[in-house]
Amino acid sequence: MKLTLKNIKHSEFASEETHCYQAGVYVDGKPMIDVSNDGHGGCDNQHPIKPFTYKDIEKVNKWCCDNLPKWKYDNKENDTDLEMWCGEEVNKFLTSKVLKRSMKRKILTLENNKIYETSYKGTKAITRDLLIKFINKYPDKQILNVMVFTKALNLYRKYS
Repeated sequence: MKLTLKNIKHSEFASEETHCYQAGVYVDGKPMIDVSNDGHGGCDNQHPIKPFTYKDIEKVNKWCCDNLPKWKYDNKENDTDLEMWCGEEVNKFLTSKVLKRSMKRKILTLENNKIYETSYKGTKAITRDLLIKFINKYPDKQILNVMVFTKALNLYRKYS
């Protein structure tokens, strides 16, 4: 089963204890579930998209619990259910927006398990020439701006 969260709409101002968002869960490329949260700390709302039913949502949730990596809290291992998966996907979506915005005006590097940002006064955007000069000056640095975005995102999420 391949899960994808698409058409994410997030409201920062309305997010209090949880993310306020709406999205669609696609299963094997087909839209199956509308998910949303009002951002006040409650559970996600999950509604089937016709022709799917609530039984299909239960099957997806069981698949998530049986197949996705467990997570720990207070030294207790917990299943990753559909709601937890959706929350993590929203987190990835929001972090990717921050990373893309940062990489437009700054050069991001990974050094000693920390993300560092280098900016240049008067620079509205990091150009290819500026990146080449930086790479030539610091050939040993891991530069997120030149990595495949998914790899840069994973490193950014892990070390920032």
